[in-house]
Amino acid sequence: MKSIIKIVFAFIFLSILKVNAQNQIVFGLQKEYTKRHIGINRDNPYVYPVVNKIVLSKKSTRVKKESPEYLALEEEIFNFENKQEEITQQYKSDLTKYNRINTAIDNVITFLSSQKPVEASRNILEKAQKTLIEYGIDDLVYADNKTNILHKTKFLILSSNYTNLKVHLRNVVFNLTNINTTPNKPLDDEKIEELRLQLQEMSPYVFKKGPTKTIKKTKKVLGSKTKNIPSELVGEFVIVNNYTIITKDYNADLKKGYLIEHTLAKKQKLIEKGYAKKTPKRMIKNISTKKVYLVDYYFLKKYAYTFNGKFRYQAKHLISVL
Repeated sequence: MKSIIKIVFAFIFLSILKVNAQNQIVFGLQKEYTKRHIGINRDNPYVYPVVNKIVLSKKSTRVKKESPEYLALEEEIFNFENKQEEITQQYKSDLTKYNRINTAIDNVITFLSSQKPVEASRNILEKAQKTLIEYGIDDLVYADNKTNILHKTKFLILSSNYTNLKVHLRNVVFNLTNINTTPNKPLDDEKIEELRLQLQEMSPYVFKKGPTKTIKKTKKVLGSKTKNIPSELVGEFVIVNNYTIITKDYNADLKKGYLIEHTLAKKQKLIEKGYAKKTPKRMIKNISTKKVYLVDYYFLKKYAYTFNGKFRYQAKHLISVL
């Protein structure tokens, strides 16, 4: 059983080596051989040196800042959580005041609806007046020697004419109804939880346009066409990748004449949209000099003298994978 496992692992390892060998084929180009076969084929191979062009481009930057909306909501929740007891007590106090003034208004309305003389209903107005005094409200509804004594004379004059007194009290009711507004109920626990969830969904930051920066980039472009191919392309070469040429400006990073990997051009649909050439070329690199060239797709298959150190007739299986 162990022997079988070893054989399987060995087979997998050799398969991996084989794939790597195919992907990293070393092509040998020899001056006389290339010259002779170019002549035999009456060929004018496509060979251009690839050079790195430094280009400067402008890039807008974004500045990260704290979101005012986020901060405002955060402060609202913080204030409530830290002043919850104080806010609750204030609300209770305001609600008590609201209810007691409403009771005072109801007392005055009860008096106005009553057919009894002033003396018979004086206690109703007295209670209302005491409530108003307690809350610093100056409206006059009652006065005598004990209650609201400073306005005793004025009230005696009013009460001497029942019609005038009723007109006055109706005005008081109208005024009190307008100023006695319902207090705002503080946020309850359910509302606070809702605000917390809202805060979690908000971004604490906003991005605003910042200064423009100049960025230096390196782009691959073609140099002048190689004239003396047999003399120029000598030594051992490897394939870098398949490339195509941008035929017209697409954006700041992809301009006419720039080189782009063929698979990337297809992925971005540049070929489909007419921004890049359909037929790929092969980028090759001289192992010794590090110089890079763009050549016809089958250039190495046609003109290589050796494949991984083996002559053409010895490396048919390698040639077949190209």
